[in-house]
Amino acid sequence: MKYSTNAEYRITGRESLHLLFTKRKNRYRKFILDVEHMEEIKAKKFENDLNKFHGSCGCETGKYFLSTSIVLCAAFISYIKLPLNDWEIIAKGIALFLIVAFIGKFIGKWMDRLKFNKTIEKLSYELKS
Repeated sequence: MKYSTNAEYRITGRESLHLLFTKRKNRYRKFILDVEHMEEIKAKKFENDLNKFHGSCGCETGKYFLSTSIVLCAAFISYIKLPLNDWEIIAKGIALFLIVAFIGKFIGKWMDRLKFNKTIEKLSYELKS
């Protein structure tokens, strides 16, 4: 097993899944599920989920946070009738958008890490039986 950043991690059973918890997970670019007694469709689903949640950057959640904040900010500005030619308001709005986007990105990464761990738990349970 190589430890380069391009390494694939092959899961062949419970032992290799357990080793995944003891090693640094972020060293692997791709997970391959190669379990003998598992249906191919189920194995592919686990493999796809592991790769999707592990490789997530949180950008989708950041995008939703950003677009929601833009809509709410536009509604607030039109409701309060703030002047759009005031540079201080524009700078504060841009700062708010950046902060909200970063918060959304980090929440997305955190949620996908939880989903990754949950997928490993489900796979561990599946390999028990």
